Amino acid sequence: MDVRFLIDEHIDHAIAAALRQRGHDVLTLVDANLLGADDLQRILPFATAEGRVVVTRDADFLALHREGASHAGIVHRHGKKRNIKQAIRYLLQLVREETAESMVGVVRYIKINFPREARVRHAGKLPRGHALPPAGNKPSAHLILFDAVSSSPES
Repeated sequence: MDVRFLIDEHIDHAIAAALRQRGHDVLTLVDANLLGADDLQRILPFATAEGRVVVTRDADFLALHREGASHAGIVHRHGKKRNIKQAIRYLLQLVREETAESMVGVVRYIKINFPREARVRHAGKLPRGHALPPAGNKPSAHLILFDAVSSSPES
């Protein structure tokens, strides 16, 4: 089954619109009538029941994951930089590489490090604090993607 998304209130709605234009099943909290709802009591149960991966910047979802809450997947956008194009590129890569089933209980991180052209990298299961460096010596943007439970992005 294809990955379906629930876009949290802290994520730009242009991301939802771009994914929809490309034929992906995306809801925002506004669409789901969940704006301002409690993450644990309403949002995560809704996303889980609907089989939707939550796309968020809210660290509360990471805490819920660590506490063992069931979920259909979480994509956490880490960092302060706002680059919609890079986030869209990553989410499109995710839907090409993953299924709804493979995302269950999984957390992925998007960390935007530098505001130029992006290269998407999948770091796999690296030890905590390790990431792949950009190729060559010239600065470029890169998204550092981490699998899961034991890995987290460096601040």
